[in-house]
Amino acid sequence: MKLLFSNLLFLMSVGILLISACSEDSTMNPESENGVLSGTIYYNHYDGFSKLDLQTGEKTILKGNGTHYNWHISADGTTLMEMTDGRSDGKPDQIKFVIKDLASGEIKHTFFYRPLNGGSNFQSADLSPDKSMICIFPSFDEGFVFLNATNGQLIAHIDAINGERIPRYQSFAWLPDNSLLFKWKNAIIRGKMPFDQLVVVKEFDTESFSDFSVSKDGQKVALNYKDHIALMNTDGSDFYEVTSGEQKESGSAFSLDGRYLLVGTGFNSIGVPGSVPSSQSYMKAIPLDGQTYDMSVDNPNVISIIPKGQHNAEAKKGLMLWMPQ
Repeated sequence: MKLLFSNLLFLMSVGILLISACSEDSTMNPESENGVLSGTIYYNHYDGFSKLDLQTGEKTILKGNGTHYNWHISADGTTLMEMTDGRSDGKPDQIKFVIKDLASGEIKHTFFYRPLNGGSNFQSADLSPDKSMICIFPSFDEGFVFLNATNGQLIAHIDAINGERIPRYQSFAWLPDNSLLFKWKNAIIRGKMPFDQLVVVKEFDTESFSDFSVSKDGQKVALNYKDHIALMNTDGSDFYEVTSGEQKESGSAFSLDGRYLLVGTGFNSIGVPGSVPSSQSYMKAIPLDGQTYDMSVDNPNVISIIPKGQHNAEAKKGLMLWMPQ
């Protein structure tokens, strides 16, 4: 199938199997409309999958470490998707998906998925905004895999562009209209099921960018860019770096009102003998006021996220999301 890019930069053919259509430290309380940073941050920590109430500072460990576990929360903050390997269910070559109500814990759907092309069952995925679809991050030779979020049925599979296999760890993010932003080489591409037309949103002079996050209104995108965090409109305009400095930042999440951006600062890669390296960074929030903040120097406008009873910014590894209470 050939896909037409509306800005006519180039034409790509995409290998896609379409199965069916689918319809240190300052306070956590800066001056703002309600007087405090509101909402809850969900994140991975060395203690496990955790959440932090920004108004009270209370930290809760939702799932301790010990077994493979990935998670994602729907854009409206109502639905939790859990991903574990199927070993305990006698299906060691499959991923077990559990979709549940975040507040009550009530399970809505459970199903298993065997990775295509013999890929890894240690994968992560994101729910679409309307909670009808799951997109699985590319791993090994699978490319982007789309599942029905009710029963796990395969909906679509994009495994190649211009005859080239989509490599591992390609970033993507859902937009509110269920379209998808994803990385291809040095470009950010936008498409929507059934992916018969794609648009080049922005091209860079580097492939060193990843890890997209989208504002609640779908108007802004933050991303890891080189060693820092950058911001742009979802149409690719008004691109600028919101962080700078000697340290490296990694990961971002927008506040509920879009006025602040949560970033992982002081990023470090940590070697794990005989395993994949881990990482660590520290959560801080910066105002989205058009300025670029040097994260290696103290600034009263940079807000460290500090749990109750602690004195320094909270450490995190991997995913973090900023959700309602």
